[in-house]
Amino acid sequence: MSAGDSHEQGRLVHRYGGEPVGAFVQPSLRPLMPSIAHAMFLDVTHDNECPIQLRSALDSLPSSAMVSMACCATGSTRGYDELMPHQISVVKEERFYPKWNPSAAPSSGGEVGPQTGIIAGKLALNKLHQELASQGFIQVFVDQVDADVVAVTRHCPSTHQSVVAVCRTAFWNPQTHKYDMNIPPMFIPGKIEEVVLEARTVERHAGSYKKDDKYINGMPEYTVEIKEHILLQESTLVKQAGVTSKGISEFMEEITFQNLTPGSVIAFRVSLDPKAQKLVGVLRFYLTQFSPKYRRGSVADEHLPEILTKPLAQLMSRLTLADLNILLFRCDAEEQEDGGGCYGIPGWESLKYAGLQGLISVLADIRANNDLGHPVCGNLRQGDWLIDFVANRLTRREGQLQQIGQWLAAMFNYLKHIPRYLIPCYFDAILVSTYTTALDASQKLMSSFVQNGSSFVRYLALGSVQMCGVGDLPALPPLSMKLDNVPYRVSPVTGQKEQCCVSLAAGLPHFSSGIFRCWGRDTFIALRGLVLLTGRHIEARNIILAFAGTLRHGLIPNLLGEGRFARFNCRDAVWWWLQCIQDYTSHVPQGHEILQCPVTRMYPTDDSEPLTPGEVSQWNRGKLPHTPYSIDSYGETISRKSSVKEQPLYDVIQEALQRHLQGISFRERNAGPKIDMHMKDEGFNVEAKVDPDSGFVSGGNLFNCGTWMDKMGESEKAKNKGMPASPRDGAAVEIVGLSKSAVRWVVELHVKGMFPYDGAKVHRDGKEEFLSYSQWNQQLQQTFEAGFWVSGDPGDPNEKHADLVHKKGIYKDSYGASNAWCDYQLRPNFTIAMVVAPELFTVEKAWLALEMVEKKLLGPLGMKTLDPDDMVYCGVYNNSLDNDNYNLAKGFNYHQGPEWLWPVGYFLRAKLYFARKQGEESYAKTVTMVKNVLSRHYTHLERSPWKGLPELTNENGQFCPFSCESQAWSLSTVLEVLFDL
Repeated sequence: MSAGDSHEQGRLVHRYGGEPVGAFVQPSLRPLMPSIAHAMFLDVTHDNECPIQLRSALDSLPSSAMVSMACCATGSTRGYDELMPHQISVVKEERFYPKWNPSAAPSSGGEVGPQTGIIAGKLALNKLHQELASQGFIQVFVDQVDADVVAVTRHCPSTHQSVVAVCRTAFWNPQTHKYDMNIPPMFIPGKIEEVVLEARTVERHAGSYKKDDKYINGMPEYTVEIKEHILLQESTLVKQAGVTSKGISEFMEEITFQNLTPGSVIAFRVSLDPKAQKLVGVLRFYLTQFSPKYRRGSVADEHLPEILTKPLAQLMSRLTLADLNILLFRCDAEEQEDGGGCYGIPGWESLKYAGLQGLISVLADIRANNDLGHPVCGNLRQGDWLIDFVANRLTRREGQLQQIGQWLAAMFNYLKHIPRYLIPCYFDAILVSTYTTALDASQKLMSSFVQNGSSFVRYLALGSVQMCGVGDLPALPPLSMKLDNVPYRVSPVTGQKEQCCVSLAAGLPHFSSGIFRCWGRDTFIALRGLVLLTGRHIEARNIILAFAGTLRHGLIPNLLGEGRFARFNCRDAVWWWLQCIQDYTSHVPQGHEILQCPVTRMYPTDDSEPLTPGEVSQWNRGKLPHTPYSIDSYGETISRKSSVKEQPLYDVIQEALQRHLQGISFRERNAGPKIDMHMKDEGFNVEAKVDPDSGFVSGGNLFNCGTWMDKMGESEKAKNKGMPASPRDGAAVEIVGLSKSAVRWVVELHVKGMFPYDGAKVHRDGKEEFLSYSQWNQQLQQTFEAGFWVSGDPGDPNEKHADLVHKKGIYKDSYGASNAWCDYQLRPNFTIAMVVAPELFTVEKAWLALEMVEKKLLGPLGMKTLDPDDMVYCGVYNNSLDNDNYNLAKGFNYHQGPEWLWPVGYFLRAKLYFARKQGEESYAKTVTMVKNVLSRHYTHLERSPWKGLPELTNENGQFCPFSCESQAWSLSTVLEVLFDL
């Protein structure tokens, strides 16, 4: 410690002296944080100048007391305690140190004893230092009372006892410097049990210092007056002025100083007020169910609230995963649907979630740094608003969540009545305990893959709880009442009985509520990972059947809009839906039974208005007419006049396939600015069909975008308004792969007797024609690589546009696009086809293409959506930019370079599949590569306050402020990779 002022001494005591008072309880496993190296704190070293030469002899005792109050190893140098007024040279000094003699005379040069210098005071301080260390007084608070007075508190976080040492420094000799004797009074929180010690450096008549020729002697004119373990009333340095109350159970003892002369030290032992001490003990008692570290200092409550008689884990075990969505998550938009919102910290920001995760994410950073100055801690110390928010949003609900709220409210009732400086750490302890219990409860409701999985698997599976929920208004259309295990409730809005099926949000916060919560494509890309692999089979079935009920024109909606506001403007959602039904039949025990499940059609015909939930409910209760909707054995419509129709899922599947074979062509209803203010008129014309020559599902036009790369130009200034950035018309490669997967599957089902159709009838040129699914399947197998492989060979007979080849050894992004050069753009979409229909690919060609994707498109977290060598590539997405740059204005480059996360899952799964085909060595190398890639996702997930993976990043993994912070399909496809591993 350098010779500075008392403020500098206090700073060093705090810096090297343990945790702050009121510090958070740290988990056994915690992030590795930067910290101060373990220190040995000395009042003087052999290299330092003698403090007496720089200050005064009277300062030796208070400086030594401050060192002793530090929560670290302490030490000194011989001569300091004897008040030697010069530095002892370790090189030139030849005299002896004095001997120890308990009866040594003060003036003795050759002997020292308890009356020598500050030795008696130092002995008491060393004993106190050892006691504080052994009894767990690991927290430190330093208070600069005035220019000369420093108070150091050591606090035990288990018993909440404190020792407060008040030190009056003496940097200047009182004989030549006038000290202010009006020391401000101190307010010590709690009850002073005793004065541990009080000591003053005083002058005595023992002669003045003379250097001894034989011994290294000190100043005999000073000694220490000391008393130990006395009552406050017996103190000669201070007196009690009174007791004041700062709150319901936060009492302060006011101390006035009457004889705290320079060079004095007094240390108090302080306990909490008895009432507060008991309340803290009771809190610790209830927290012992979560960790034994709370056992010390715990006290049982004889007047036990009934809700606390049951372990929290028992209460949590009664929650559903939909309940846990409310308990843990719900972003602001979701909560506002229920009339609430996320808690906002004045002068700071709002929490990401209204549920526990919102606070846990913030507290994780605060806890690791013991940042008690954080606005959240300030808010907790200032009032009970946040505490009440956490409990009240649950107690106002019905059912089991209300009990969790009551449990929290009972715990918080104790919390509110302890000293405010302790509230942040105990609030955190309660929340962490509740949160970890909720995580355990959620995992027990999931599959063995999750329960036995790594922490990474469990983090990703938590995305299922995050994304799957039920709002005040049902997001899904109603299901048939003939189905079992459909949840019902009394509507909080209408008061009527209604279904309350879980729906899957596309992303948070932008796609989480209202009509923009559910999207067909997003739902079914995310369903396998977040719902099927996590073991949520009933919810998966209900989502599949709810969307089946909205089939119109042979398509599944892009935007679901509760079914009533659906937009049928995408060509791929229906194929993702079919893929999920296939996944359901393969993952779920007896999964093929879903094919027999009844589907209530929201649109009885293509041209009918959507049935309202009320109409469906009335029909389900037999109050509306019903003509069974039927199709003949090859899928041709017989009756389309029924007001409400219900049919097995296999008939809906057949209709989707038959309509594509026949050819789909319609104009969106209400076409115009009411449903899309940017689209040109031609864009509202929707087409999809199966090309009879290739078997490829084709469609779209230059003015709409029917795949996931669906950015529509919005800028009038740049003249891109109404122009899709990536129309991908023709046959998009992933749709061809998905359709191959679907057709192969129904052929296999038909052979097993699980699907009644082996093909479909279509009308062409006025004739009825039967198309076999088996033939369609074989046709796709034969034509795919011929149509999509880019060999780069000018003599390749399959290559119609050799001059447009930009990258060879890849698969085209589309086939037959209006702008032929778009077919040849390198994008990550063919990796999707590799996963769902790997039989289409030759192993050697697939591996070459995957190596090109890895080299050109793989980013830190996501996949570049366009080859960086492409002339229109731009990797930074800025939706607010409006300039005259056609390729950038209003985020036109959304899918022209920014790195989207969900395709990474398909790329890695494809890489694993084809590596396995190449042998063990290739597979082992690929597994290592996959784990290295995924380690970055794990790190992001751990650090994300949203506990999610984003929709996209800008180039090279840079943060994109316009992205959803947590996207369902991003979490899902990464989880699928881990499942494959």
